[in-house]
Amino acid sequence: MDFPTHFGLIRQRGATMELLERDTFLHALTARLAVAAAGRGGIVVVGGEAGIGKTSLLEAFVAAGDEGARILWSGCEALSTPRALGPLHDIARLVRGELARSLREEEERSALFAAALDELTREAPTVLVVEDAHWADDATLDFLKFLGRRVARLPLLVVISYRDDEAGPSHPLRLMLGDIPAASLERIRLERLSPEAVAQLSRAAGRDGREVYEVTGGNPFFVTEILTHEGSGVPESIRDAVQTRAARLTRAGRDVLELVSVVPSRAERWLVGEEAELGPAIEECIGLGSLIAAGGGVMFRHELARRAIEKALAPNRAAALHRRVLRSLESRGEEVEPARLAHHAIFSGDEEAALGHLMAAGARASALGAHREAAAHYQAALDRKHRLVPEALADLLERLFYELQLFGWSEQARDRLLDALRIRRACSNRMAEGRDLRWMARITWLLGGMAPARAWLDEAIDVLEKLPESSDLAMAWSSRSQLAMLSEEDDEAFLWGARAIELAERLGDTEVLVHALTNVACARIFTDLDEGLSRFDLALRLCLENDFHEHTSRVYAGLVSSLAVCRMVDRAIAAADEGMAYTMAHDLDCWTHYVQGWRAFSLIDAGRFAEAERDTRAVLESSEPRAVVDRIPALTSWGRLLVRRLDPRAGEVLDEALRISFSMDSVQRVALNVSSLAEAAWLRGDMSPVLGVLRDAWRDALDRRQPQNIGELGFWMWRAGEIDELPEPAALPFVVQVRGEWKRAAEEWDALGCPYEKAIALLDGDGTAAAEGLAILERIGAGGVAALMRRRRGLKRRRGRAKARQSNEGGLTARQMEVLELVTEGLTNAQIGERLGISARTVDHHVSAVLASLGAASRTEAATAALRRGWLRGQL
Repeated sequence: MDFPTHFGLIRQRGATMELLERDTFLHALTARLAVAAAGRGGIVVVGGEAGIGKTSLLEAFVAAGDEGARILWSGCEALSTPRALGPLHDIARLVRGELARSLREEEERSALFAAALDELTREAPTVLVVEDAHWADDATLDFLKFLGRRVARLPLLVVISYRDDEAGPSHPLRLMLGDIPAASLERIRLERLSPEAVAQLSRAAGRDGREVYEVTGGNPFFVTEILTHEGSGVPESIRDAVQTRAARLTRAGRDVLELVSVVPSRAERWLVGEEAELGPAIEECIGLGSLIAAGGGVMFRHELARRAIEKALAPNRAAALHRRVLRSLESRGEEVEPARLAHHAIFSGDEEAALGHLMAAGARASALGAHREAAAHYQAALDRKHRLVPEALADLLERLFYELQLFGWSEQARDRLLDALRIRRACSNRMAEGRDLRWMARITWLLGGMAPARAWLDEAIDVLEKLPESSDLAMAWSSRSQLAMLSEEDDEAFLWGARAIELAERLGDTEVLVHALTNVACARIFTDLDEGLSRFDLALRLCLENDFHEHTSRVYAGLVSSLAVCRMVDRAIAAADEGMAYTMAHDLDCWTHYVQGWRAFSLIDAGRFAEAERDTRAVLESSEPRAVVDRIPALTSWGRLLVRRLDPRAGEVLDEALRISFSMDSVQRVALNVSSLAEAAWLRGDMSPVLGVLRDAWRDALDRRQPQNIGELGFWMWRAGEIDELPEPAALPFVVQVRGEWKRAAEEWDALGCPYEKAIALLDGDGTAAAEGLAILERIGAGGVAALMRRRRGLKRRRGRAKARQSNEGGLTARQMEVLELVTEGLTNAQIGERLGISARTVDHHVSAVLASLGAASRTEAATAALRRGWLRGQL
């Protein structure tokens, strides 16, 4: 295929090419390709300033031809707003087939990405080059993240180049790279040439190396321009060097050069002009080195050279050239992407055309999931709002609102929606007004305000109930059910949900139906487990049948959070694993983080502290922006884990979680965080500082009658000496422990799979029970709590057992040592379970604990570490 041929670092030497001061990087790329050819692909990111020689390095790598790889070369363009999925369009133009069809028919993203992945793995190995990723749109970045999560198992090498001086720490590209597994990512940063390298190049051109270095600073592109500059001496600037070369062109050649300068990236031959008319002028530009042939068109050797010519154009001349390009592109019909049309319309000064193309570009970007770019297009259209009638302006504002809230700009989104609402009211469009009011409720809740969200929603319902029945009304009722469910007003949640379900079924609106079913399921599961689970099952089945990605994720989120709060530990973790597999497959990171936060909560219940920490850190340290609601489960889990590790940071984390929970009127989350605060106070030996907030949360729990909240908060009220018994409908394990039935409480917690709570119950028992409880705490990583409880009860540590475990097993239990030995033999989890008479799931838990204890990333690493330390049978 065609790909750019740049000067820069590469110097001709006979029949070979020499790459100055880049050998190490070239070898790194070659080595990574060899690994990819063996089926273990990866991503290499090549960064550096403009002109540093990124493309030259990649060309030398490709020219080496190692491993016989197929090369697919693509890039991102410096349009006023990026075109959505530009690199995929480049690939499709090269390979045609299914990928081209998927793009042409604007298939939804999961299908489109799957088609691209099929193409990239059709021939092995394949190298995908994506140049200038600092200009990439959100959808392209999502695609690269999609590849990054899968590439380790593919014969594919993805090489991404970008200008690091145009991509700061908060740039979306850097955030995306932060979410790619470290093992799959390698970074190369190119530095400027040394004075010695510049001197070596300068001598060959008969120039003074020191003078050339002073002007260029060692930037390879600048060095190349200076050394190919004809004339005496060194020009004062690179722009002078570029203009000097251009001045040697004929008038026709100069016209071609100027036309191509207003076209970012590559200009097709048909766009430049008919071959018979301008063919000689095009060849003249190529022959002089001002342009290069690329992919059926022409382009500048470097973006810096293009900009030098473009900036020298007089404003009228530039506008005329953009107008000419625009008309040529428009004549090609639907094959031209609207973002490209919008770019030239803007710079041509044709405001009417710009508005139309911007709206089309926004709609296309949104359909492809490039929401940041869609918002940029719509914002540019909004700058021309004087050309829109009021209703059309409101429609534009609503589109802009939708895009902004999707990628986290919630406050800006709210402001745009308020503008649209004012217009709808002024135009007496009551249906649209009701819809905007409902959206105002949602965005207000996402910003952390439950009370004002309820007010907006009540107003929306009031408006919509006076109009003919509609899906907007059904969704407003369902939204009212959702807010009630979040506040644990279960009867009200069921009432509004039932109304929404009935209307959605009559209207045949499956999307509203699954939204309402999920709300009702979340409200019912605490008092009627079977009914709640059946509602979840129905909602999930309908979502999967209709390919509702976001609603499917919401069902998983509701199911996992409900099971976690009910302390159904194994089921919660299994549902979380299933839900995260779905959300990650569809790159719905906000939902992944939400479910992962709740999985961490259940992992803490299961005594798997190391895994819980990994989950919470993955969410809280993620570079992706998130709404506050997505952060709460991880904060709640992290706070509880820190309490059980006696970590002084627990208070700060729980304070933040409580502040958010109170603002959102989330009784469930308030109860969990207050319980953790109470537990921390009890461990310190003084519960008086938390009595005020504990009493308030206890009263709310009694009003809402949620069994788990009444049980957990009531348990700490009992520990504080505030109450003597728990009322119905408190959860059973708490009830029996408060009654003094510590043995039965321990059995209940054991049945639920909660070893920490079992240990705390046993500590209320006799000496033998207390010793068992302390052993459990030590085994699961709560040794600090065990030591604290031992001091309180005046118990001595059983040193012999602890010493044996420390010296012989590195802290692993006897069962974990058995599992480790069988892992070393190469047995699968199912085979180990059959050998030991335990379930494969239990084996998986033991394997995870072993890996965490050894700091191993794989079973092979764990076996190697055990052999090296002499832990295996016959070596002890």
